[in-house]
Amino acid sequence: MKKTALLYVSFIFSGIYFSALSQDISKNAIGLRIGDNNGIGTEISYQRHSKITTE
Repeated sequence: MKKTALLYVSFIFSGIYFSALSQDISKNAIGLRIGDNNGIGTEISYQRHSKITTE
């Protein structure tokens, strides 16, 4: 019983840990959208991080 509980808790904490690591925001992003209001159409978008400086 203790081994099962320990294994269960370790899976939960490892899941939380890897979930937190996956939240890193990339400087580049590629998106794919399939369909629109009437169900047809495809859109591929590319975004690049831009630094906006204000003086």
